[in-house]
Amino acid sequence: MTLDSLTRKANCGPYATHGTWPTLRGLMTWSINGDRYSNREFHKTFDGCFG
Repeated sequence: MTLDSLTRKANCGPYATHGTWPTLRGLMTWSINGDRYSNREFHKTFDGCFG
């Protein structure tokens, strides 16, 4: 559903995307647990981008 929404603006439910990205081929997820074991590298790099 998520890729349908982002690539074709279909099956979005109440969420409206800001556009479509038909060539999008995947998504990445991140786990706080994994970051804990890698010396919090993700957190240190991207903390300023969130919240």
